[in-house]
Amino acid sequence: PNPFNPIVHIPVRAVAGSSVSLRIHDVSGALLATLLDGEPGPIDTTARWDGRTLRGGYAAAGVYFAVLEVNAEVVARRRLVMVK
Repeated sequence: PNPFNPIVHIPVRAVAGSSVSLRIHDVSGALLATLLDGEPGPIDTTARWDGRTLRGGYAAAGVYFAVLEVNAEVVARRRLVMVK
């Protein structure tokens, strides 16, 4: 669901032979979390973000973006709203 609290599940699907990355960014574009990092396709999965950041803390309530890249090209950018 979106808005979410405390966990969001993001479906990801990619074809064979592709490299898939899924990252979470804040509204300023700063990278907060990497959920998939160059995973080889085919992929048909659901990535899970629990609000944890790369620094080990938790993101505050607010707007974030899930950015999906396939073969280093952005193919999807979805707005996520975290409520607390």
